Amino acid sequence: MPSKSKILETTIQSQIISLLTIYENQGKLYFYRSASGQVPVKTKDGANRFFKTGKPGCPDLTIIFPGSIEVGMEVKTDDGELSEVQKRTRDYFLERGMFYVVVRSLQETKPIIELFLDYTEKMKKSLIPLNQALQAKLPIK
Repeated sequence: MPSKSKILETTIQSQIISLLTIYENQGKLYFYRSASGQVPVKTKDGANRFFKTGKPGCPDLTIIFPGSIEVGMEVKTDDGELSEVQKRTRDYFLERGMFYVVVRSLQETKPIIELFLDYTEKMKKSLIPLNQALQAKLPIK
């Protein structure tokens, strides 16, 4: 029996980023990669040093929909599991009424994005004016 080829998490994430880029270019959402890690850097004296990025447990992607609806999206393979710090982050989001989702494929992601786009479209009349009124009280310069 031939073995099923495993798709890498980075491949799934790249596919999702391509999809999100299309939506972003249409003005439907804003997103950024927000994962944490370390980047090796050489110092002037030639020594190796690691530059830490992000915050441990932070979702791979953060998606912001109109009305300031923010979704933390963690990308995993079919058999991938959340680490303990990722579970704590997920629980933190959910306990505070924030959105967090784990996706395992591009096919699974598109209906989730469409669900949030539909929700924000319905909420636009009430959310956006409230957000604009609050934003008017905040410094932006």
